[in-house]
Amino acid sequence: MQVQQTVSDGLRREYKITIPADDINKKINDSLAHTAKKMKLPGFRPGKVPLAMIKQRYGQQVTQEAVEAAINEAYQSLISEKKIRQAGQPVYNVHSFEEGKDLVYDLALEILPEIELLDFKKIKLEKLIVEVSEKEVDAALEDIVAEHKKYKDIEKPRAARKGDLVSFQLTAKSHGEIIGGFNSMNLTVVADGEKFVFPEIEKALVGMKVGDSKEIDQDFPADFGDKLFAGKKVTWAISATGMQEQIIFTIGDELAKEFECKDLAEFRLKVREAIESDNNKMARIYQKRHLLDSLASQYTFDLPKAMTEGEFTTIWQRLQDEIADAKAKGNFEDDGDKNEDELRVEYQAIAERRVRLGLLISEVAKIHNISLTEEELRSLVLQESLRYREQAKQVVDYYQKNPSALKQLSATALEDKVVDFILSKIENKEVKVSIDALKAKLKGILPGIDGDEDETVAKPKKAASKKIETESSEESAPKKASPKKTAAKGKTA
Repeated sequence: MQVQQTVSDGLRREYKITIPADDINKKINDSLAHTAKKMKLPGFRPGKVPLAMIKQRYGQQVTQEAVEAAINEAYQSLISEKKIRQAGQPVYNVHSFEEGKDLVYDLALEILPEIELLDFKKIKLEKLIVEVSEKEVDAALEDIVAEHKKYKDIEKPRAARKGDLVSFQLTAKSHGEIIGGFNSMNLTVVADGEKFVFPEIEKALVGMKVGDSKEIDQDFPADFGDKLFAGKKVTWAISATGMQEQIIFTIGDELAKEFECKDLAEFRLKVREAIESDNNKMARIYQKRHLLDSLASQYTFDLPKAMTEGEFTTIWQRLQDEIADAKAKGNFEDDGDKNEDELRVEYQAIAERRVRLGLLISEVAKIHNISLTEEELRSLVLQESLRYREQAKQVVDYYQKNPSALKQLSATALEDKVVDFILSKIENKEVKVSIDALKAKLKGILPGIDGDEDETVAKPKKAASKKIETESSEESAPKKASPKKTAAKGKTA
């Protein structure tokens, strides 16, 4: 094999590769001989079919496979010999190939940039320490009281009131015909609780006693989402079969015992820990974002064109999907402050930032031997499988059989591990802040902080920019943890 480098421009490399005809012919003949051993044709004993006949039948296919194998072997040899760290897939362009002659082709690829790590100790960042006031704990307890719903049997029969839990049978008819499966369907909902898909039925339950029946009519518009009811006049037949009233809790020891705490003091401590944990997660997001900003400004190495183009395509397509979804839901608002060309420039910069940070984080992981343990990988797969409880085993099997999928799943966890490593090396200045001060600092960094969430729905162009900037080598907003669930488990959120 002869290799001649023809282009060395930035990260792009091109080579002219010549593979001798003898090497190609040997692969072709070896493949034909292997095929001959297995071939069965009428009139010939197994393995005795003439090579000329096999070549006539399978020569073109075998030649194509031999050329592809030779190209792949030459590529792997080139990568190994020159210790090339490639970025993306190579591109081949065959100059010429005829049976019995040399194979000549061009190979073009991009290499990963050489990254010289700077001294992390020179980075100075704020580390926010969130202080939780007693007032904020009190507010969280009030929320828990409002959300904690338990019911008990009613001692004396009475009519249902707003907030009671009512069991009933429901039948739906239109022009005397039963609709779908709505025939004596057993349901339990909160009377006038504004949670049921048919609020008219919720309201009708108020005033009913166990054993009572009533009918109500409802006209559905032609564009109603459920085609079973769209454009129909429906008569609902309701028969109350059971009733319970809500247990009203106050902030005290009884409420604490509901969450496996011995008294209110212990419960307050658990709630405080949950709030602190939630806010410390957001404080870490603030610090991580500023760390990534600092790294992005310090490192200016060349980027593989294929990687940035691929990242831009992904981001741009996501934006288009968000806009299409917003239009379909009728809440798209074009602010008109940027045309498409300007938006493309903006998202191209985001794509380059993400690729730059991704390559840097990979380099830090490589140089400092940072990786996920087998236990951490198993935990990630388990967490993912729990999202699909009914197919949990299939999810686990999928990741066990697909290393590339597992690598993609673990990318964020590895990134966090690298970020934690860097944060341990920098100069951290601890700054105590209130929850309100933390939210103020996060505005513009996390979607949904102080009104950003509404804008995310109304103006997908701007929102997508904020959302995309926080994904991958960035952090997206955590889900708000429920203090009551945390306290019940006796763990921080």
